[in-house]
Amino acid sequence: LTNLLRKDGKFEWSPTVQAAFEDIKNAILKPPCLALPDFNLEMQITTDSSEKGIGAVLEQIYPSGEIKPIYFYSKKLNPTQSKYSASVLEFYAIYCALQFFRAFLIGKKKFLIYTDHKPLLGFLSNKNPSAKILRWKLALEEFNYEIRYVKGTMNPVADHLSRSINTNSICFPNSETIITLQNQDPKLKTIISKINNNTNNDDSYFISEEGLLMHLSKRHSKSPRTSLIKQICIPHSLKSTILKAIHNDYGGHLRFFKTYHRLREKFFWSKMYCDTKNFINSCEICLSRRSAFNINKPPHQPFTQSKFPGECCHVDIFGPLKTTSKGNKYVLSIIDAFTKYIHLVSLSDTKSESISKAIFDNFIALKGCPEVMITDNAKYFKSKEFSDFCKINSIERRHISAYSAFVNGRVERPNYSIANILAALCDENPEWDQLLPHVMMSLNSSTHEATHTSPFFLEHGRDMRLPYCIKDSANKFQSETEYLQQLILNLNEVFSKTLTNLIEQEKKTYASQ
Repeated sequence: LTNLLRKDGKFEWSPTVQAAFEDIKNAILKPPCLALPDFNLEMQITTDSSEKGIGAVLEQIYPSGEIKPIYFYSKKLNPTQSKYSASVLEFYAIYCALQFFRAFLIGKKKFLIYTDHKPLLGFLSNKNPSAKILRWKLALEEFNYEIRYVKGTMNPVADHLSRSINTNSICFPNSETIITLQNQDPKLKTIISKINNNTNNDDSYFISEEGLLMHLSKRHSKSPRTSLIKQICIPHSLKSTILKAIHNDYGGHLRFFKTYHRLREKFFWSKMYCDTKNFINSCEICLSRRSAFNINKPPHQPFTQSKFPGECCHVDIFGPLKTTSKGNKYVLSIIDAFTKYIHLVSLSDTKSESISKAIFDNFIALKGCPEVMITDNAKYFKSKEFSDFCKINSIERRHISAYSAFVNGRVERPNYSIANILAALCDENPEWDQLLPHVMMSLNSSTHEATHTSPFFLEHGRDMRLPYCIKDSANKFQSETEYLQQLILNLNEVFSKTLTNLIEQEKKTYASQ
């Protein structure tokens, strides 16, 4: 709603805007319980900031120790302010909060301000601050306050106020909205009418139990899955919304192959292939950041192909990147050689102890110990600590040839995708470590070029459910036993075809060199 009021901005009342408007109405009808200010009681302020906004809450402390809120405050940042460093943003949140709560605080005895950004305490003690910081500090001289650090887990209210703005920019319409728009679309309306009158000659179209017009399509010939794809027929008015949601919000600005196959798994419209290609070719973020990181294509090194999930994994670290407010500057990537499922962990250092703990907590604890782990020859992978870690967990450790990190292509190539996704998304959120779960979701839920299915499906036997997935009541099993029997049969066939695809990909890559 704020964006609609900007100068020279296009006023378009989209489903996203309508959802925001409904949220405001609900917030007005159900306000939180605020306490009346008592100036004889102690007061405190808790602040926080994010790349999208700042937030604060003014509270008063009762003699019994109970703390009640008096006032909530949040503000959306403009493009210039969103580029401030983390410390500057945190101090800007304090500055704005004190100016907003001035009527409650001016002339009052000393009150406390809590922030979850510990470096701010040292930042404000700088004897030569910038002119901007100096102006803010002088403006706050009229207040009697003390800034204290509080852990982020103890600062949920202000954290929510600053980050509630930072949600997905696309609000996907529900089934009822899609059905209404389908009946308003001239082409789809004709198809629906023919189906209702039993005059439709195209068996690929049908109406689901929910009333949605659906389309049946065959999967790619190399896909290990044999079932037909049930696609929602998208009206012309929703094409742009769907493309933005799939490519920007849930696709991580991935390339055409992954974006198109993600679309094709759930949606259908005429000329969807061309529309997707044109949309990606005209995406400003992709055009400006696509080659932000250039990693040479690794030469092919044939080796024994992994035959089942969890047998072998590739591990690598790339960085250092820009240090975040949490002190992280490296990314640990762990990839299953069979399923291509990737785990990403942010690290503040490359000590063997830190790497071992990250691998155990984020891979072994979830999937078990792999039989083989392939790494490069970095000193942290050849140290005694890491060697002992592998021995304790019965993992065979293999190293690639010395001074040839690019040879470990099964993890080096995904690093290229990870780096470019982060480059595309960090314009909106400079804290790249907060984006790693989004990157994992995008890569693991998209179709992989080698297996022709998603890593998530090979790991779990089902597709990842994302916000744009419409509930399909037809996909129901009569019992848990029936589901398990069908799952085992399907996975056996899927694993066999996936192994064939991987071997063919190996031969194709080797022959092309």
